[in-house]
Amino acid sequence: MTSAAPQNPTPGGGSPQPDHTARSAVTDWMSRAARSPSAALATWRLGELVPLHTGRVWDLVEVDFELARSAMRELAEFSMHVGPHLVSGMERATWILLPIGTAYRLAGVKGVLVHAAGWPLLAPPPGRYVGDRTWVLPGSDGDERGGEPWKRLTDADPLREAVHHVHGRLRRAGATRRW
Repeated sequence: MTSAAPQNPTPGGGSPQPDHTARSAVTDWMSRAARSPSAALATWRLGELVPLHTGRVWDLVEVDFELARSAMRELAEFSMHVGPHLVSGMERATWILLPIGTAYRLAGVKGVLVHAAGWPLLAPPPGRYVGDRTWVLPGSDGDERGGEPWKRLTDADPLREAVHHVHGRLRRAGATRRW
């Protein structure tokens, strides 16, 4: 008899995600972005936020929550992969992990902030909701099977095109947004 992983609710009442607070492949992988992976794992076990530094395992862009949601919907419509990203409703922000050396491709895109190498992203343990932040991990809702889909990051070029498409759609509709 196997026991299921503990479940945690996602913000907005979405489907629960597995609790990755216990040491797992995803926590090990994410902790590599911390200055001290072992300290990050210990802090996550306490249910606290840990600074993960850009440029160590991934690049990072910060996008307005609504813009990111619309862009990710665009990517999904065209069967493009959406990789791990961190969301915060109170901050109205989404931080999207990109392959190292690719974030510059989104520099200058309206509503997108490219974070330089070394910038600390305060992150909860994967699978937990802490400090109004939670990870959205590919494969956590059963959409991808096998392997480690959370290691596959969002491609910068399709994300840039999706953001431009969202801006164009809003412009044609006469909508005004702060981003």
